[in-house]
Amino acid sequence: MLDSYIGSLLKYLHQLDSLFRDTKVISALTCVIPPVENGCDDIGKCIEPVVNWGSHAYTSVISCWQDLYISPLYSQKFARRTAGYVQLSTAAMELADHLIKINTVKNNIRSSVVALPKSERFRILRKHLSNVMTLHLYRNIPVFNSDDVITHASYTWGLKGLMQKTDPVKLYQLIADIAKGNAELQDLMDKIQECPANRLRIKRSVTPQPICNLTFASGKKRCINAPVPFLIVQDQDFKVSPLPLFTAEADRQERSDKHKTTLLGVFRGQQIIKLEK
Repeated sequence: MLDSYIGSLLKYLHQLDSLFRDTKVISALTCVIPPVENGCDDIGKCIEPVVNWGSHAYTSVISCWQDLYISPLYSQKFARRTAGYVQLSTAAMELADHLIKINTVKNNIRSSVVALPKSERFRILRKHLSNVMTLHLYRNIPVFNSDDVITHASYTWGLKGLMQKTDPVKLYQLIADIAKGNAELQDLMDKIQECPANRLRIKRSVTPQPICNLTFASGKKRCINAPVPFLIVQDQDFKVSPLPLFTAEADRQERSDKHKTTLLGVFRGQQIIKLEK
């Protein structure tokens, strides 16, 4: 079945070129995020998307939707990303139906691979589809086709840190093994001892991700990850705010529902955090 699914996916992706040419597009936007070059370990402190509107966006939309393979020029640690959208009239449903078929077969491929023993997944997937970039293979293309039309699509950067519970005894011992003569680490160890175990956390930084805040006519709001352009099927115009420049030093507004925390220190690039009551 995996062979059949992969064959269908490659056929559907190839058909996108002619299908897109024959479809009347109302509006389009892409914010192409420069890919990380091979050999680089991080994305850098500044990301400047290349913004394209209208017909200038078409090539980068198709290129992103069809992008499956590892490139020798770019890092395999970071997915290549293009935020944006394509808007079609409700009278032009063929492309929307086609994208739904692509998403279905992508999900079938993922389910087939996940059902395999973990030790076999990589080998078998590469046997059927060599040089594939797994993150690109699995990611879906969102399709919005609802009576509750979109009134505003605002792109921005999501910068969530991955916060996890940790064992204070093990963490203390890890630091103690290398802390001799280091006043900062000695101070961190003291703070760990004073922190209640159930409020101690490690926070790992993650790659900033393009996200889109959608507002609908009903007043409903929804935030989605936006690594690929999505499809909007509606006749009504809507407001668009493209993805801005990202700078690591920029001040960012704290979420009102976010847990209050205190930074105890940094160890091996990870923040040691205390959750406040």
